[in-house]
Amino acid sequence: MKPSKKFREAFIKWCAEKNETPDVALAFNKWTDSVENWNKMSSVDLGNKFVEYIQQQINNEKSISINVNMQWEPTQKLVGRGEGNFVAELVHVDFVAGNHKITFDNLNIKDLSIHGDPDSTILIENCRISRLQLGIGGGGYNVNLVMRKSWVGNLVLCPKSIQHFEMTGGGIFNIDCPPPDGENPFMGSVIFGRDVFLPRNTKHYPIEGPQPYRSLQAHLVKLENGPAVSFVRAAEQAIERETDTRFNKLLSYLYQWFSNYGSSSLRPVVWLVSLLAFNASLIYWIDGATQAFPDKFYVGWREGLLDIGAPGRASRAVLLSFQSIVNPFGIFSARAMVVAETGLLNIWLGFSGLFSGVLIALLILALRRRFKMR
Repeated sequence: MKPSKKFREAFIKWCAEKNETPDVALAFNKWTDSVENWNKMSSVDLGNKFVEYIQQQINNEKSISINVNMQWEPTQKLVGRGEGNFVAELVHVDFVAGNHKITFDNLNIKDLSIHGDPDSTILIENCRISRLQLGIGGGGYNVNLVMRKSWVGNLVLCPKSIQHFEMTGGGIFNIDCPPPDGENPFMGSVIFGRDVFLPRNTKHYPIEGPQPYRSLQAHLVKLENGPAVSFVRAAEQAIERETDTRFNKLLSYLYQWFSNYGSSSLRPVVWLVSLLAFNASLIYWIDGATQAFPDKFYVGWREGLLDIGAPGRASRAVLLSFQSIVNPFGIFSARAMVVAETGLLNIWLGFSGLFSGVLIALLILALRRRFKMR
């Protein structure tokens, strides 16, 4: 979902601000030394105590830097103070080593770096993150990352860094990805919800042209991840429009509106149904449909088309509207049960029929792209 102008401007400004010096700097392994009998506690209990300590600092309105350099798998969430304003509660979080299973909720995080062990599972909900780096330069570790309704200013993807990536809601304002011929950052599944926002212009967002999308798309193609490729491709097409010719820009807008660059099979259906409903309403309102043959032709169910009341009028309007789709201008057959009362209406139905054909073609292309065999 596209962010509001107020949120977009405030978030971009916050992301551009220089990182502040944290009030509290914590290294997990050193913090444990202050916990009595920590070596006799389970990793979950110790993790919960660490969450409680960090939570206390956040509640006291202190900014924190965390270095997680041993196993951390609490059952409690780490919850921020809310999104009323952009104040970094976690200035820097670095998952260095160990298996991690932690949930961040409603936090403002200035810099989050994740390169833990393969079994690490990080859940991020309702958070705002200025910079999110997955993996380390020159190769990293595999992590499982699930993001829900969270916003990322800059997503940095390092080679072989992600075992599972899933994002629903929220959005990403910029992507730093290995080039198409570089190593793939993804080692497993990649899921983008249709409600995830990716910038479609460089005027209001910090993304530098379509190349980040091209690089990301190239790695998704290697995984044969059709849905994710189509999703990223749509954003790439929109940004490419900025430097295109006027005619191509017009075609690009039309392609976006009617099928989201071939990634949506729902949009053509919605447009088609809307056009059918509009034509049927127009024909009914002006009583623009009339019988095409003598009365004796209309037997059985066709007899209802002769009714001069509202039911017959509605039946003729729906039938004529449908005929304009399957047989625009009557070019495939002249045997139509109802015809337009006026020439102007017939011309309009002919052109809307051709437009309906385009929508059906876009629907077929979208379905083929989604379900075709590779």
